[in-house]
Amino acid sequence: MKKYLEYSDLQSNKFWYITQQDESLTIVFGKVGAKGQTQVKTFLSPADAEKEAYKLIRSKIKKGYEEKAIPPAFEQSTCIEKQSQTIIKMPDAPKPKYHPKPTPPKDVKDDGKEKPWFNLQGWSYGGQPNPFDFEELRKVSPVQQPTKEINNPVEKETLTKTAQELEFENLKNMVQKHIRQGDQFDVVATFNKLKVLSASETVFQTLIKNVLEAIFSDFVILVSPIHLDILAYLLPIKHSNILIKEQNAKGVLKYIYDNYQSNLTGIHGLVDKYLTAFFKDIAEEVVIQVKKLVETIRSGGSDNIPAFKLPNATYGFFIRTFSKGCIKICSLNYDNRYIDYTEHNCDMQYHNPILIIQYLTQFLKPKLQQMVDQDFFEGLTENYFKIAFFNQFQPLADKRLNEDHLNELAKNIEANLQKLEKSDEYDIELLSDTVKAYFASDGVILHLKTDRILALLKKYLHSGEEKPKK
Repeated sequence: MKKYLEYSDLQSNKFWYITQQDESLTIVFGKVGAKGQTQVKTFLSPADAEKEAYKLIRSKIKKGYEEKAIPPAFEQSTCIEKQSQTIIKMPDAPKPKYHPKPTPPKDVKDDGKEKPWFNLQGWSYGGQPNPFDFEELRKVSPVQQPTKEINNPVEKETLTKTAQELEFENLKNMVQKHIRQGDQFDVVATFNKLKVLSASETVFQTLIKNVLEAIFSDFVILVSPIHLDILAYLLPIKHSNILIKEQNAKGVLKYIYDNYQSNLTGIHGLVDKYLTAFFKDIAEEVVIQVKKLVETIRSGGSDNIPAFKLPNATYGFFIRTFSKGCIKICSLNYDNRYIDYTEHNCDMQYHNPILIIQYLTQFLKPKLQQMVDQDFFEGLTENYFKIAFFNQFQPLADKRLNEDHLNELAKNIEANLQKLEKSDEYDIELLSDTVKAYFASDGVILHLKTDRILALLKKYLHSGEEKPKK
């Protein structure tokens, strides 16, 4: 059994070749055109070797490798190896002869006694000088090893690159970095220069193919204007026979291009149109999960979901979104600890979390607030109820249930703040607790005054004297 696979993108162009012979697997891998590295694995039986081989092949295909025809060089080397293994049989190695332990030579400087083995570290710790003259030893000329010719096509290729080829590689790497980070650059001038520096039209079209694959893949998790500028420039000049591979055709830009090829000039607006429609459906799924969670609580709970109402330390829910395709609804607690209540798998297409929150908010906020106003969450908490995104202060929906209690808490926080502002004593514990309560998202403080807190912190960080107080 033999399989030869290749993988190519903006960063690499490499191969992976596997052969099975009885209980052994031989794997050769490296850069296309190079000799590559070889690994040999041995198993208990041919069946075990075959099972492992297909497992490795499936793993490579998932990573984007494609099966190709086996190059003649590999076919020839495999045949020669088989032939040599079949015909040539090495003779058994001779058994080692007995050699007596050599007697160490006598040194007249040591009165003819044998030199002992020294632990140099222990010797120096004991205050004794080093018995070996390393300066004298260093005068001995090292043995010259015969020079071997290194068969490394990559190094030879690097050494023989022209200034034009090096400039092409550097400019290509810069484009790759800008695509990854979404940074702006002069698209027209850059690609015009790359075309001039390209060794041929084929090389330039290959570059276009690699750039489009990177942009069309789920590698782009946050759509940037530069990606759209690159598409608008490259798509009209690419050859018609260039096709984007399946594993590099999953991103939002590929979807837009496939569905709106006739309107490339308006592609910036199409991004917003696509994401708006996409996250509208995701918002519907979130609302359904929230309703199911509340119904489970009211009916007596299950597993880690509380029964009938939320615990005293919990005043609502927060929503965690994951680019990998998952939404979790968790407990929103006063002590910032939380428990995962539900987890729902959905296709997020690996979008950036900031982008997910930005688009989901416009759909979730009115739906959830309407549910709050209609008392859908009534009885779950006593003083305040809130739903928000994870680590987001502003709520998606909230309701103050006990104004007297919340106002009393707010008065206590205000009294502590005034005490800290007027007092010449430095109460670190009171400062920490008060600032934490002031910025808590529990609905007590409605209007934050950050300048006031910053002035208080500045007072504590430095008292105005030459040395800050501890």
